[in-house]
Amino acid sequence: MSHYLDVFFIDTSTIATIDTGLKNIAVVKDSGDSQQDGLLWLTSSVEEWLVVFDNADDPSINLNEFIPQCDHGNIIITSRNPGLCVYAGLHSLVSDMEVEAAVALLFKSAAQEAT
Repeated sequence: MSHYLDVFFIDTSTIATIDTGLKNIAVVKDSGDSQQDGLLWLTSSVEEWLVVFDNADDPSINLNEFIPQCDHGNIIITSRNPGLCVYAGLHSLVSDMEVEAAVALLFKSAAQEAT
């Protein structure tokens, strides 16, 4: 059984894809249809959730604008840009991985077993 009630993946390669990802959270959670609605749901939800900001490689994107400002929930940021460590309380530098090892790491981080 998963530790998280909700797991969301957001393509973080552009501002437009981040906006779309946050809008999708709002729509799925029946909380509106805007990027701000998605952030509001994450900020106010009492459920355990995980957001994976994937492919956050563009240093010109300020992720602070898109990270919920709350003391609950969990966030994973994947990036080839080591400068993004500033967003993390904990960070891990990961070298290139085989697909199987990457999948195992993701499931371990999400507290789930691979199927």
